[in-house]
Amino acid sequence: MGTHTFSGTVYGEPELRRTPQGKAVLQLTVAESIGRDKPRNWYRVEVWEQMAENAAESLHDGSFVLGEGRMRTETWNDKQTGEKRSKQIYTAEEIGHSLRFHTLTAQSTRGRQGAQPAAPSSATQAAPGPQQSQESTSQGAAGWAPPTFTEPERPF
Repeated sequence: MGTHTFSGTVYGEPELRRTPQGKAVLQLTVAESIGRDKPRNWYRVEVWEQMAENAAESLHDGSFVLGEGRMRTETWNDKQTGEKRSKQIYTAEEIGHSLRFHTLTAQSTRGRQGAQPAAPSSATQAAPGPQQSQESTSQGAAGWAPPTFTEPERPF
């Protein structure tokens, strides 16, 4: 399954939670406007692990965001009416502010070249890191190698 790009306005405050295994997951709603006087498309977006921690500190109600992720559709039958319902959920691989409506000053969470990632802020508890393969623990020429991630589990 490929990735899709999405953009829109964050609706409501994003919610940072933890899975029973301790992994951070940020859930937010993005309203995508497709034109004046036309209905909006609404998306649920999940952001995982360190990116979830970073996004929780950066994205707020009203932020205009751009993102890329894998989309899935969940369907169910409404318990009261019996009608078939559905929602689209993006698992974000990247997400951030659109510079069309924002100006930013970026702050690295990794520190300087060759340094290990910075510890999370005291506002949130650190989640255990993703499962890594043996290759991901070896250091590259700069002294740091990106981890290899496994597929995240469902949050709740």
